[in-house]
Amino acid sequence: MSNEEISRNKPNLEQEHQVLQELIENFSQNDLENVLKKGSEFLSLLPKSFKLWNILGAAHTQLRNLKDALNCYTKAIKLNPNYAEAHNNLGNLFKIQGELEKAIASYYKALEIKPNLYDASYNLGIIYQQKENFNLAKEKYFLTLETKPDHIGAYLNLGILYRQENNFKSSLLNLEKAEELDPFSAEIKNRLGNTLKDQGNYDAAIENFEKAISLDPKFAKAMNNIGNAYMDIGKIDEALTNYKKAIEIDLNFAEAYHNLSKVVKFSSCSSYIDKMCEVYKSGKLMDRDKYHICFALGKAYGDIGEYEEAFSYLREGNALRKSLLNYDISDDQVLFNQIKDNFKKIKKFPPISSNKKITVTPIFILGMPRSGTTLVEQIISCHSQVYGGGELELCNQHLWPLIKNEQDMSKEILENFRAQYLDAIQGISNGKSFVTDKMPSNFRYIGLIKRALPESIVIHVKRDPAAVCWSNYKISFSVRGLGYAYDLDDLVKYYQMYDDLMAFWETHYGESLYQLDYERLTNNQVLETKKLINHIGLSWEETCLNPEYNKRSVSTASNQQIRQKIYKGSSNDWKEFEQFLNGKFDKLKN
Repeated sequence: MSNEEISRNKPNLEQEHQVLQELIENFSQNDLENVLKKGSEFLSLLPKSFKLWNILGAAHTQLRNLKDALNCYTKAIKLNPNYAEAHNNLGNLFKIQGELEKAIASYYKALEIKPNLYDASYNLGIIYQQKENFNLAKEKYFLTLETKPDHIGAYLNLGILYRQENNFKSSLLNLEKAEELDPFSAEIKNRLGNTLKDQGNYDAAIENFEKAISLDPKFAKAMNNIGNAYMDIGKIDEALTNYKKAIEIDLNFAEAYHNLSKVVKFSSCSSYIDKMCEVYKSGKLMDRDKYHICFALGKAYGDIGEYEEAFSYLREGNALRKSLLNYDISDDQVLFNQIKDNFKKIKKFPPISSNKKITVTPIFILGMPRSGTTLVEQIISCHSQVYGGGELELCNQHLWPLIKNEQDMSKEILENFRAQYLDAIQGISNGKSFVTDKMPSNFRYIGLIKRALPESIVIHVKRDPAAVCWSNYKISFSVRGLGYAYDLDDLVKYYQMYDDLMAFWETHYGESLYQLDYERLTNNQVLETKKLINHIGLSWEETCLNPEYNKRSVSTASNQQIRQKIYKGSSNDWKEFEQFLNGKFDKLKN
């Protein structure tokens, strides 16, 4: 409808509807400039059309004219305070600007006015998921699906959320539902691949990543994810090929550069260093991407011996990562004190025993991250009677509420944990007599483990404190629960708390905790490996001396190093950076 047609008569509801439909059609076609042009013309005739102001606000939002968008939404709401859609769109604007609390308030206002406005509940779910308030996120996604049962985004995000919680079964169920609704979505195939990878189903994961790429040949993220899958199973060349493909498609793909940096050893003439510097200087990266390029450049400059430059990038990358995680060391200080205080309650319960002999014995391999736990698991799982379970989440799932005082201690809870843990490792054991659990942070649960699973074997891996702290600082972990690793002062404090807690456990459990020294292991591999295997109660097998040939999948940050022969001297790498540390490691015990 033209301006002239409207001007012949006083605008009525039917004419307003026609105008709005025309603009909505332009908007759906992404013809935003035309929306603004026509909409501005119509405003002279329809100045009190709150729906027109809302459409103009949406167009300005898409074009990132954020001040104009705010003005339009404000006018729409002033004209009709009960216009739920404008409140929802205002929330979208606040979200773009990073004002999440204002966004949440706007979405709730929209739902107060119109409870079945599924866009608002869905948007709330997204924000709560970003804030890692998973329970509220799930609540809002479920509300969305009540109103719109075929909401693909809600199923997709539930799948992503459940993966974040390591609930892979629920993740797959929701992703498969999303796939049913949209079988040609490359993004859904990619997300399915991620969950299947985390489950250890690498063939199916790679198949889904490849399907995603067949649907979208420029899908760089899926290529990067194929690279990650190949890394886990030790196919380094294939991993490198896919990281390079991802970068070729997206020259600003910071995470792919970061992954590539873990695989290659850079030389001073490497073109990738120049490429990464260009990406870094471009100003196009958000903080959540920029830290990837900083860690990659830190690794690259370290490889070529330019340690000051390397440290500068590592310092910036760590600062960015810490700010994104919003970590506070005081929370862990409280937690460690709670753990020791709670031991008084634990001691009231005698170790749980059963007349029935367990068929699979758990081996807990624990310590600080980057202390050598992955290498030790790789050695042990070379034995024919041992299945390498990797970083199992079972202790975190069952015991975290106890050490946080979110659940009262009881014999029933310990018995339930014992039963579920033994059932779980029985299910993955492949008929072997032992299953390893190398979640490093399980050192927090030793008191509970010793009560619930007294038959278990606990191996504490110790490494030079400075080497541990530096190794934590120089990489970025894929998991989110290691916020202390991104600040040198926090690292030192956390290490001291860990060391103090281990000393506490040793006073109570003494020789039942096997102390394995990483440096002694790498300096005298044969002797220390034989002592370790003997402690577990296994007969000697020569294969345990060649962990680099172990073909099991490894998804930790050490997945490349453990594919190499054990070498001496790695604990001294930090000394190349000692001059930049301002004596921060001096407080660490040797």
